Amino acid sequence: MRFVLAAVVTVWLPGAHADIDLYGMAHISLDQSGNGDHDPATRKSDFSISSNQSYIGLRGREGLRDDLSLIWQAEGTVHLDDGRGGMERDSFVGIESGLGTVLAGRYATPYRTLTDRLDVFSTTHADYSAIIGSVNGESIFGRRANNTLVYTSPEIYRLRFAAAYIANQERDELPLTDAQAALNGFSLALTFDSGPLYAGVAYQRLGRAPGLDQVAAKATKAAVGWDFHEGTKAALIWESASNGTRIAGELESRMAWYANASHVSGNATYKIAYGMTDSLRAVSGSGAKMLALGFSYAMSRRTDLYLLAAGIRNGSGAAYSLQTDPDDTENSAIAPAAQGNDVYVFSGGVIHRFDIGF
Repeated sequence: MRFVLAAVVTVWLPGAHADIDLYGMAHISLDQSGNGDHDPATRKSDFSISSNQSYIGLRGREGLRDDLSLIWQAEGTVHLDDGRGGMERDSFVGIESGLGTVLAGRYATPYRTLTDRLDVFSTTHADYSAIIGSVNGESIFGRRANNTLVYTSPEIYRLRFAAAYIANQERDELPLTDAQAALNGFSLALTFDSGPLYAGVAYQRLGRAPGLDQVAAKATKAAVGWDFHEGTKAALIWESASNGTRIAGELESRMAWYANASHVSGNATYKIAYGMTDSLRAVSGSGAKMLALGFSYAMSRRTDLYLLAAGIRNGSGAAYSLQTDPDDTENSAIAPAAQGNDVYVFSGGVIHRFDIGF
């Protein structure tokens, strides 16, 4: 099979002599979830099968000079549960050198990637994007960005800086109306990584269609993670975010906290996470609390089985959802039936990762 794939890639990229990888993740879960619906005519709980950000991609590197390489990646979502798919993930072309990496395409912003590594329930229904990056259930700051130019510095004294300019969140071709042209943005992040200690700060600004009660959406985030060795890790994230909307003159902004811990014992990993967000200034009772408990077992270096339970308790004016993918909340979220309803999920799944080099 490996030789067949190599032949296909060689034919598809005639004359290619760069390093090429075919990689991906197959992640399927069985979920029992509830949305707090009080309407007797509709279901308040259901059993479902979820694909959870399963993906496949090709990436390559070609050495141009001693310290200069061209890099590229094309990565798409694969919905194993219903057959859909699309190029919704990180896809780009870039240049890598001793001065850093510059790439252009669709990419996760520095704001998002700052804390991705600290999410112990990543790509499951207990993903931290239920709280971090969301404002009253609207996933804003955890999304990948279209039409993006990204620079990442080399590591200097264990510090690394990243910056991104988003030409437009939707389209950047002329003609553009003033409202369309306003949908630009930028994202900044600074990280420190010494091995046991990982820490960083990030800021992101996203233009929104101008209006009487609409300004740019903004968020600031700080995070710290610590590896205690002997299998135990912990992390803490703080975030202040605004969706850019004014209600009765008050800007819709909120603060959130998220903490987690994990412990590895043999092939087993035990996980716990707790998150909370306060209310928006103009919306009483719009805060929420999230709790997740999980267990995973490594069947091999590439394959894990897991069980988890997670829930969100929404305030009377809140509508936060459990979700596996902030880029596709329409299909991945377990959303409350109405503001103030709680949501929960019991989930069991398998994750398999692969990476084949040519």
